[in-house]
Amino acid sequence: MPATEGMTVMTLDEARVRWRAADWKALAGLARMDLSAWPERERLALLAATGCLQQGDWSNAEALLRRAMDWGCDRSLMHRLTLAGLHDSLGRAFAMDGTNDQALAHFLKATAFIDMGGDVLAAGQARMAAQLDRIGLVRDGPDAWKLRRQVIERLKANDSPGTDIAQTKSRFSPSGYEFYLRVSKACQEKNRPPFILLDSKSLPRSGLHYLKNTLAKILGAGFSFCEWYQEPGCCKKMPCTLTAYASAGRKRDAAMVRLVKSHDLQLDDPVYESLYSLRRVVLVREPLFLLTSWFALDQLSHYKPALLKAGIRMEKVWMSHEPIVLDSAYRTMDASYVDPEPGALAAWLEEKTRYVEGFLEKWVRPALADPQPFTTVVDYGQVNSYIAGLLAEMHGRLPDETKARADAYTQNVLADFHAKADPYKVASVKLTQFITEHAALFRMADEAIKSSYPDVYSVCGGSK
Repeated sequence: MPATEGMTVMTLDEARVRWRAADWKALAGLARMDLSAWPERERLALLAATGCLQQGDWSNAEALLRRAMDWGCDRSLMHRLTLAGLHDSLGRAFAMDGTNDQALAHFLKATAFIDMGGDVLAAGQARMAAQLDRIGLVRDGPDAWKLRRQVIERLKANDSPGTDIAQTKSRFSPSGYEFYLRVSKACQEKNRPPFILLDSKSLPRSGLHYLKNTLAKILGAGFSFCEWYQEPGCCKKMPCTLTAYASAGRKRDAAMVRLVKSHDLQLDDPVYESLYSLRRVVLVREPLFLLTSWFALDQLSHYKPALLKAGIRMEKVWMSHEPIVLDSAYRTMDASYVDPEPGALAAWLEEKTRYVEGFLEKWVRPALADPQPFTTVVDYGQVNSYIAGLLAEMHGRLPDETKARADAYTQNVLADFHAKADPYKVASVKLTQFITEHAALFRMADEAIKSSYPDVYSVCGGSK
């Protein structure tokens, strides 16, 4: 792509400004430039590709993406920009439909995928203004101007759906990441026992609590867990800034594991490279079994007064998932059960299907397409095998009692797992009947997810 005479290549900082302002025409103009000798050429090529994609210039976009990869562009950055483009498209669609809050949330999610720092408010304002301009809403009369003013005022008031995105950008801890980078280097260079912070990203009902309970039972004092959502004293940073566990492991010269839970329900967790001592485990499950189990758990929240009379708070349900408490909660619900409206079920399935697909796009597909040594995608039925591999790696530095428990577990690693035979059978008798009667809706959601991600489920599917 030779440079046009008299034209100069914009700097990377200038290209970022153009991207934040959704100036796709200017970015697409880079397609006419020779970027090969330019500093940070791989990122310029990537940003140019996004401009071409938004302009519908697929040929140049594909060529630029290939060039960015050839020049060593960070794959995670490429994935984030792709997802940002998706949110831009969704934001425009919601704005055209008049669904202003959802439009705003998507536009701010688009900006959240790039750069952890910066002025979130300014970036959101520029993005919204530029995108509304692009689809003609700002120029089409007083109602359009009113929409824009409302959006900006909500941003200034800090009470918009995008507030969570702003919090997410401040959630990333550069100092925490640098700490784990140093720990990883020390562990590898000095052959010290691995302290491992397991940064879990899990679809709900995909084995996270089984993973937690099993590691806690085997490792004892060598294991710690942060529930994140309900955890008292949680630092609310990613990666976890409570580094005392890592320091204790190094001081004791003993292997330790800390597991941090996140379902990334808003798909706005920060993305960063996994390390020797900062590993990512991504838990997935067959969609049909995931959705029916999740729906059953979700229905408990509609019976809070009855559950409170039985001494059960939803915070306890979400945080611990203790079988005894859950069994009591489902029995309590059955005593005053009323069927959900079929329309409510359809809406619930549509919302969860979009989330599952977004989760697969963000965390699973990139990890399978470009495997990294410290990121592991684990299917529901393979959790035991994953734990066994983790224990084998730490085995030489485990205390004798812990080593004995690890050995006993590994010898019976397949005995503890029993595949669920009926996807429509849940712990509630009444809900089992309702789910069975509406099985077709659950199957449609299952098929929609699988048809969108055949590459994922050819590798991860089959575990119930």
